[in-house]
Amino acid sequence: ARQKEQEGDTLFKNFKTENMQRTRLSDLEIRLGSHYFYLHAVNERHVMIFNSIRFINEKDIQRRSAYPLVLYREKSLRIRCNVCKTNTSQKVVSGDLFFPSCPAELCNDCFDSFYEDREIPEKVRVVDRVVTDKGCLDEDE
Repeated sequence: ARQKEQEGDTLFKNFKTENMQRTRLSDLEIRLGSHYFYLHAVNERHVMIFNSIRFINEKDIQRRSAYPLVLYREKSLRIRCNVCKTNTSQKVVSGDLFFPSCPAELCNDCFDSFYEDREIPEKVRVVDRVVTDKGCLDEDE
């Protein structure tokens, strides 16, 4: 265990933590085609790959503050709760005849209040919805 700990220390010895708002691309040592990890929110990791670079020309936006340009951003699909129609769904319930749709999408609050006074029937299946974009969650969830 101690050897693995020491190996882990050497694996990450070149990593450093910086304030994202004060870090510019020009501050980074970038190799084209290499994978870089942007870590935040404890364990949330995003992979970044720089696959091309070029000099600015007269057809480009001339304001430095416009860079880096976002060329692609994955849309986050926010599925609302079938009961309150406000919060983001965090549970998928199938097989419960009390809900008009199957499967039913429920937020944690509606799920807890619905099943508070009754047991979940054996034939009912409850699955936690995997949320890949935490930004689509409501503030209080």
